[in-house]
Amino acid sequence: MIDLHIKTTLSTGQMSVFRTLETIRESNPKYFSIADKNHCLAYNLIDKNEFPNIINGTAINTFFNGRPIDLLGYDVDVAIINEWYDMYYSIEEVELIEKDRTKKIIKMLKSKGFKVDTEYERYNKLGISIKQVFASLLSSYPDFVYKNERDFRLYAINNPNSEYYIDQTIYLPDIPTVIKLIKKAGGKVFLAHPFEYRADVGELLEMVLELNLDGVEVYHASISVLNSLTLIDFCEASDKLASIGSGFVGNEVLIPLGVHLDEEILTKPCFAWIFDR
Repeated sequence: MIDLHIKTTLSTGQMSVFRTLETIRESNPKYFSIADKNHCLAYNLIDKNEFPNIINGTAINTFFNGRPIDLLGYDVDVAIINEWYDMYYSIEEVELIEKDRTKKIIKMLKSKGFKVDTEYERYNKLGISIKQVFASLLSSYPDFVYKNERDFRLYAINNPNSEYYIDQTIYLPDIPTVIKLIKKAGGKVFLAHPFEYRADVGELLEMVLELNLDGVEVYHASISVLNSLTLIDFCEASDKLASIGSGFVGNEVLIPLGVHLDEEILTKPCFAWIFDR
């Protein structure tokens, strides 16, 4: 069992770093990675001697064709990633982003006839505006088409084809900047869960080739086994690496930690980078 895409409360997860590590210890994966969004702060709390099977990771939020997407970085120098995070996303900058994002979401919803709270107490965490506004929206409109914050974020406000879309690219570094950052940190760059975005997957994979990313996340809770096999075929045909992750955020969400794969699949060259260490 392997899981290279785990989140904690330091980003979009629901469990603390310590509770996440307890869950990982109980599951006993062969390799794992905590890939919190935009930083590697969890690694400041992890004893690498206690977890020799950890692979340093992060998920940097960027955008493609107006749509927020994530690029995963593995085997990164966590100090370099965290230094960038402290500069790019200071507490003051995060509050400015989240207050502005709140205004944009409320304005969009108002134009659709929805009334929600306009004042919130917290703006100190990336993405908190979406969570808070959606909670207010669902409280007032329980029959709203989207029933959870994840779907509202991914398929409504992040989706240029949705009537609820808002442009958030102003808050995000572009793809070349993210690639440069991960490479500066000595890492490998992967496109995260390409089927989750409900975008043109072909265009996303073309981007992988054009910008020479190292690989693609081929297993994730958001995609089918058939789509995973399609991505493995892509990696083999294009000589790209393959990553494996669940997107685990905590036991409260019905996404189990760990991906169980047939040993024969793991012998494919695209997975060799995981084991060659």
